[in-house]
Amino acid sequence: MSESVVNAPIAVTLTPRPDILPLTPEREADLRRKVVWEAMSWVGTPYRQLGATKGVAVDCSMHVARSVIEAGVFEEFDPRPYPPLWFFHRADERYLDWLQASAEVVETPQPGDVVSIKFGRAFAHSGIVIDDTHLVHAFAETGVCQVSLLRHTTLMFADRTGKKLRPRLYFDYLARIRLNNPAA
Repeated sequence: MSESVVNAPIAVTLTPRPDILPLTPEREADLRRKVVWEAMSWVGTPYRQLGATKGVAVDCSMHVARSVIEAGVFEEFDPRPYPPLWFFHRADERYLDWLQASAEVVETPQPGDVVSIKFGRAFAHSGIVIDDTHLVHAFAETGVCQVSLLRHTTLMFADRTGKKLRPRLYFDYLARIRLNNPAA
């Protein structure tokens, strides 16, 4: 992979689909259900860096991207390319920058929101929140897209001893759409 790809931030503009506006409470609830349903439909897909084909291969970033696209929230976009395992060797927040540019950080996630978890030196793993206790995510460690507890040991603790909590942030795309489209 070229040095320009390694050093480049993930430059993606997310455009809401026009048919979701205005974003009424009913439409938002329906979109949240669709995002969760779409994310769940990837369960069992093998993990592969940069993969984006349901049933064949997916990574955590593309799982989130394809879920919100196929659920009808955003127009087509693609955050690739990004270098594999950059987060073990670099501290730049490539993925976090992309999420912060397109969604609002929230304290209490709702179904369909994105959770980003720090692995290595950066926030480099993500999934879709299903409910108060679960997420669906493509997970390199298990090699598959799966449902996990948000409090699963690997996702909770950075040191595997249960003493050092792994930082996490929750992001709400729909809140950003509401902010950017006040008539919505």
